[in-house]
Amino acid sequence: MAAGGTANPILVVGVGNPLHPRDSCGVKAAELLSRGGLEAEVRVLGLGVSSLLHLARGRRAVIILDAAPSGDVVEVEGGGGCGTSHGAGVLHVARLVRGLYGVRVYIVNCALLGVEGAAERAATLVGALRGGSTSYI
Repeated sequence: MAAGGTANPILVVGVGNPLHPRDSCGVKAAELLSRGGLEAEVRVLGLGVSSLLHLARGRRAVIILDAAPSGDVVEVEGGGGCGTSHGAGVLHVARLVRGLYGVRVYIVNCALLGVEGAAERAATLVGALRGGSTSYI
């Protein structure tokens, strides 16, 4: 939480299985970002992606570090099969967050960019969002 008890308007989360080398890049990228002076709240969710529903409320933007459907950065559109987050994947929960809260949600593809590349792209995206930019590339 930021000063005054309010949440930072930008949340960066790393998801994946930290015990599986091919599925841990989101977690590792978030851990890398948490060491620096990034002007965003950084969390490592691991496999607990459904907790993103709670963490995203009241945010302006959420950046998820994980394998993306395509491209290096994907902005998630809202809606699409809302119901329950039980057993839901990252994209499903991201769509729920976008649809329920109107929060801008991005997935940074660490499978394509690698750990360091994903951390760098997320930091650039945070800077653009904090500066009020609507362009992230």
